[in-house]
Amino acid sequence: MTKTQSVLDKDSKTILEALGVENLSGRDAEEVVSAALDHVNKVILETVVLSLDEKQLVDFKAALQKETFEEEIAAITAKVPGLADAIEEAVQKEFLVLRAAKERLDLKK
Repeated sequence: MTKTQSVLDKDSKTILEALGVENLSGRDAEEVVSAALDHVNKVILETVVLSLDEKQLVDFKAALQKETFEEEIAAITAKVPGLADAIEEAVQKEFLVLRAAKERLDLKK
């Protein structure tokens, strides 16, 4: 399973493993997963927005206002060559950065 799919599926176990904190449980695990999901979702959104041309961006913003926004956004982004790869690369990099930060904190202990 890709990291992006883990985020989209909200797969807590895979997210915790990717961050190197698979030993967390309970409330701590929930808080870490929630913060990671919020952060990575922003990375995904930024990657999408930066990949769209002006017309696609206008369509994207309009789609966000509709009840069927997920379907409409999927249709818009499906037309952007290489977008899925760009999102996956951005998410992979972000998990690496987050894990490295965690490991630096561990070294200071």
